[in-house]
Amino acid sequence: MNVRINLRAKTVFELKEYRIVRYLYYVLIRGYYLALLLLPYGVISLVARYVLHPFIFNKETRFNKYIRSALLWMGGGLHKAADYRAHLPIMRIILDYLRHHVEPIKNRKKPLIYLGWCVSPEFMRAFDVHYIIPEAFSVTGSWLGRDVSNHMLEVLESEGGSIESCSASKFAAGAYFTRQMPDPDLIVTSSHPCDSGVSFYPTLQNVTRVPMYVLDTPYGDDEDSYRYFAGNLKAMISFIEKNTGQKIDWDRLRRSCEELNKTNFYLQELTAMTRAIPSPVSSQQLTVAWAMKLMGSGSPHLTEMARIMYENAKKRLDRGQGWLREERIRVIWWDVPIAFVSLYPWIEKEFGAMIVGGDLMGRCNTPYVDTSSEESMMLSLAKVHLNASMVRNVRGTQELFMDEFEQIIAEYSGDCFIFVGHNGCKHGWGYGRIKKDICKRIGLPALHMSSDYSDSRNTSEESLKKQISDFFIGNGLA
Repeated sequence: MNVRINLRAKTVFELKEYRIVRYLYYVLIRGYYLALLLLPYGVISLVARYVLHPFIFNKETRFNKYIRSALLWMGGGLHKAADYRAHLPIMRIILDYLRHHVEPIKNRKKPLIYLGWCVSPEFMRAFDVHYIIPEAFSVTGSWLGRDVSNHMLEVLESEGGSIESCSASKFAAGAYFTRQMPDPDLIVTSSHPCDSGVSFYPTLQNVTRVPMYVLDTPYGDDEDSYRYFAGNLKAMISFIEKNTGQKIDWDRLRRSCEELNKTNFYLQELTAMTRAIPSPVSSQQLTVAWAMKLMGSGSPHLTEMARIMYENAKKRLDRGQGWLREERIRVIWWDVPIAFVSLYPWIEKEFGAMIVGGDLMGRCNTPYVDTSSEESMMLSLAKVHLNASMVRNVRGTQELFMDEFEQIIAEYSGDCFIFVGHNGCKHGWGYGRIKKDICKRIGLPALHMSSDYSDSRNTSEESLKKQISDFFIGNGLA
């Protein structure tokens, strides 16, 4: 029997069951998807730039809170008309993903799996199941405004959740306790990337009382480590087969991996293009692409999104044009992005600053998946999982983090470095002195802030903007 904790009486804020997913699915995402289908992209661009852009940019108000965060995540009205073509497959990915929430709410016909964000969903495509990524609520939940986001976090903290833990995990637990997602039949997760995230899942398993499988992450970065993890993936497949009564469809997995290879080709090219001066790619695009991979890895819609982004960026690159009319600052942001409000459009608009090389999430250098046999797929997918965004940097030795940091500094011609200091990333703080020493040795101006990925209570949007503004001005960059 599932255990449900009743928290309604403990909070003044009232959040109805499944409010987030219903609003996103039936109103925001579907409405925007229909607008993209019915209106020319030039009209969408004009409306976003001249009507919505001033309405959403400065701050959250009671008039814009239900659309502001989502629109900033989608570029904040800074896209050119051609770039809005990529939004159509993006909306399709989100709608397909939200169906995994909506259909079990209406009528449970398939097993529902809670999937840790470090487990790629292409495996779920090889089974006839629904899947939900609990941590994804830390992004999508923010699209209803900060009252909703803060409520999720306060709900968990009222039950004894640690304030020091990753807010993405706390947000996910708050979403469960406030009944924003249906109960699972299984939980599948991993022991990476960090202790903060890993500690969340035993709690979730304890209250749901369903079987859980945890992929055991090796510390090393060699062939033996990859073979070990491939064995874990095979055991995960057996676990899903045993608890769903289904057999994996290897052909479906192969097709998903082939699609993933196509997607990653375009995203790797986009990441590399940010080396150009001026950069023809907004890092907001790379961060959005990462979020879409989280929801729809192996989807042809994901490949279509990446292809459109790539082709538009390639045209700008060939013409010597940048994403911005005038690129004035190149920023290395070797940390997670901010989820409760996307700062990249504001940085681009206010300072002509471009994030280059991607952030810890958006940077793509995913290994190719060899689909020639079942064994080769398992070994390749082990490499994909252990080299995923952020995972490749924080699961082992400090060299995994710092070597790539120095590579980006050398290759992407940054003018400065920004570390946002996510509260839950203890490993990131642990590397702080090493990063400061590297920046000092190279002569790269560095800003070290204290913030939180999903929690605006830690450091407000206004405070983050002031710190960045003062940093740019104080170092003669703006």
